[in-house]
Amino acid sequence: MAHRLNSDVREIVAFCAKCGADKRTLNVCPSCGSGPEGSGNAFIPPAAQQPTFQAPAYQQPPYQQSAYQQPMQSQKTNGFAIASFVCSLLCISLLGIIFGHVGMSQINRNREGGRGLAVAGLILGYIGLVVSIAVYLLVFAAATAEY
Repeated sequence: MAHRLNSDVREIVAFCAKCGADKRTLNVCPSCGSGPEGSGNAFIPPAAQQPTFQAPAYQQPPYQQSAYQQPMQSQKTNGFAIASFVCSLLCISLLGIIFGHVGMSQINRNREGGRGLAVAGLILGYIGLVVSIAVYLLVFAAATAEY
């Protein structure tokens, strides 16, 4: 006896192994008279029939979050670190350097965020200061030079 799962009805449908006829509720094929093993008119009592298909009884355990875990909190970015970076980008190097040092001091004291912005502001500020001093010296040297 062959079994197929009917997807529309969701039940097991039994077919005769000899002729392929539907034997849904009968133990004996109505067309050829064969029993479940293909032998003539054999009859099997209902207690010996195969059980119907059932879904597995296991489940995935639920996700459990640790009781001690704190949700991630975003750090406040230091305002002087932002000002340092912006001033250094706008070629106001002296203010960028001052704001960078004040921002780094506050970040270390208050555990705020923005350390990368303060460091970038300091680096750009010092580079801008060196470049601007070099440009001023070159302009001054060119203005005082005799042709």
